[in-house]
Amino acid sequence: MENKTAKEKLVHMFSEVDADIAARRELDPAADDQRDIDNEMEEDYNESEEGFRTRSIVSELEKQRTQIQRALEKIEDNSYGKCDSCNTAIGPDRMLAYPESIYCLDCQAKVDAQQSRSN
Repeated sequence: MENKTAKEKLVHMFSEVDADIAARRELDPAADDQRDIDNEMEEDYNESEEGFRTRSIVSELEKQRTQIQRALEKIEDNSYGKCDSCNTAIGPDRMLAYPESIYCLDCQAKVDAQQSRSN
């Protein structure tokens, strides 16, 4: 994928993810300081559960936003399409499907396994 096209797609993706994060945070019932005062116990529990799910989703979206930002940085420093870990070229099919990719498939598998162990 041409860098200009990739950059346009990544900027669009970044904007969408950023807007999604903002919307989810705004709608998070657990973020309301007054909820403890206004709620019955069951409602408070339900809002706490919903807040937990929202924060979990937001955390994943923030990771995605960080990866998109890193891909945009790689375009600027002319390293886009090269793995951040082993510096080999990331396959063109992968870059087309996932323009935010910063790791080749092998290194991504290692990163995913490491993250699974730490969770």
